Amino acid sequence: MTGLRVGDRVGYGSAGPSYVEARVMRASALVRLPDGIADDVVAATLTRGMTAEYLLFRLHELKAGETVIVHAATGGTGLIVCQWAKDLGATVIATVGAESKFEMAREAGADHVLLHSAEDFVQQVRELTNGRGVDVAYDSIGRDTFMKSIECLRPRGLMVAYGNASGKPEPLDVLALSRHGSLFLTRPNLGHYVATREDLELSTGRFFDALERGIVWPHPVERFALEEAPAAHRHLEDRSKHTI
Repeated sequence: MTGLRVGDRVGYGSAGPSYVEARVMRASALVRLPDGIADDVVAATLTRGMTAEYLLFRLHELKAGETVIVHAATGGTGLIVCQWAKDLGATVIATVGAESKFEMAREAGADHVLLHSAEDFVQQVRELTNGRGVDVAYDSIGRDTFMKSIECLRPRGLMVAYGNASGKPEPLDVLALSRHGSLFLTRPNLGHYVATREDLELSTGRFFDALERGIVWPHPVERFALEEAPAAHRHLEDRSKHTI
């Protein structure tokens, strides 16, 4: 049972493509939208918000006092992760691709902002954590940052590789996890965290609540007509705007 009725405003975040004017969908994949959240905000942020929710609450329940790295902290998902992690009481080390994005990351709650391309990136993180390392690394970049993230973790820390913006990481020697401190590594997928109706409603409910309470405030929405899909893709690919 979904509790949905004819005429409800509904949305979805992990149920296939959306480049259509109309489509038929299973009711079990849909969630009712709160009145106070606009359609375009939902369209632009729901998948990102659901991703942030499972990363911070169910993959690893982030606790106050923990220290995390959030890569691509001014990107669509990274921004929400950064804001939400700070609200939960974590110390947030954010990474971005250019110094021009430092201020945006700080406004999102980052305690420290670094360039993920810096040669001494790992050393900087070690200095910021007094040599301990971070509890969790949230890495959506992939190949360019994967091993650096591993090297930044504390013993028994958690590496969350949830994206591949720079390409797929090189194959990992599993013994490296032992050498760097008996580390944990996961490569999650949103679909597995909202596979049941209960999990779907939990995830979207938390995100909608965070939006309505101002805990997270995504990027301003850019609007494109369906026939302008190529321009929308070019906008997404333009990292100078607000992404990694």
